[in-house]
Amino acid sequence: MTTKSTRPERDISYRTYLQQEFNSRCQRNPNYSLRAFARDLDMWPSKLSEVLNEKCGISSGTAKTLSKRLRLSPDESAHFMALVESEHSRSPARKRAAIEKVKVVGAALGFSELDLERFKVISDWIHFAILELCDVVDFQSNEKWIATRLGVSAGEVKEAVARLRTFGLLATDSNGRWVQTTTDLAAPEFFPSREKRNHHAQILNKSMAAIDRFASHERDFSSMTMAIASEQMEEARTAIRTFRRSFTRRFQANKNKDRVFSLAIQFFPLDDKPRKSKEIK
Repeated sequence: MTTKSTRPERDISYRTYLQQEFNSRCQRNPNYSLRAFARDLDMWPSKLSEVLNEKCGISSGTAKTLSKRLRLSPDESAHFMALVESEHSRSPARKRAAIEKVKVVGAALGFSELDLERFKVISDWIHFAILELCDVVDFQSNEKWIATRLGVSAGEVKEAVARLRTFGLLATDSNGRWVQTTTDLAAPEFFPSREKRNHHAQILNKSMAAIDRFASHERDFSSMTMAIASEQMEEARTAIRTFRRSFTRRFQANKNKDRVFSLAIQFFPLDDKPRKSKEIK
């Protein structure tokens, strides 16, 4: 006689949130360790290791605390806590309710295996870079050339190209040249905040490296420090978004493209005044 597991069928567990966040931090900082991650989550390293290795679970209270420390959006937090309840709740009724919530919230967030792959396209800088390289005048449709141009391995390019093809973002024209199929690739509304942070961190790391790698005439770095009214934050975000779109339209119109650039604008608080926003971006 076999018994059916009460654990819901799903592509990820709450441990996936923890593991992916840890992986993202390691990518941003090669010296980042599991001990450092445990410190940032206010957990014992041994406890965190046991959780990640499925040797023990966590309580609903711990899940709520971790969702804040992981800086999850409200929907992601609900999903994370429901995943914990669906696996560890001692109440059969609460477990059944959590399983249903996992299905509903998970579907809304797009947390399937296919969607997680799609998120990687948006979160990893290399996908955007490959698509834009297709438009430079001396582009060559082969992985080795792209790898050399971007300073990455041919394996990374091969994996990224395969992913772009899977989602119909990269195609081959009648001349055998790789071409991008869209000029407006943006993050959807339900895009995980973790993946957004990972993308921004990658671009910031690239910009830091560019300070020493490229001469001043090949780049433009500037900053301004100002005091503004908090109530104008959305107005400021709209102004920056309008500028970005206008800038892109103006300079991408030129047919003689020969380089791929990144425009990264940072506008953030320098003080520590507590935020009132319900959602942490």
